[in-house]
Amino acid sequence: MTRRRRTPGLRREELALLAGITTTWLTYLEQGRDVRPSGQVLDALARALRLTGAEQEHLHRLAGGGRCTTSSSATRVASASGTPGWA
Repeated sequence: MTRRRRTPGLRREELALLAGITTTWLTYLEQGRDVRPSGQVLDALARALRLTGAEQEHLHRLAGGGRCTTSSSATRVASASGTPGWA
């Protein structure tokens, strides 16, 4: 029997796993600690969160101008299975 979640969305541990970072590192980012995430880490978080191009750029600006490694012309598309992806 699966328990129903009280809040929709990803748990911290799930997001960290999808982004390929540790839960501790993600917690530091959430807390606004003085850490400097690379553009690759920010891009991985953006992919895990399925952010749009504009949302991804905003994430990079919030993080102190970390360089966005994904092309700004990237667009989100849905595959035949309905799963979003990047093109």
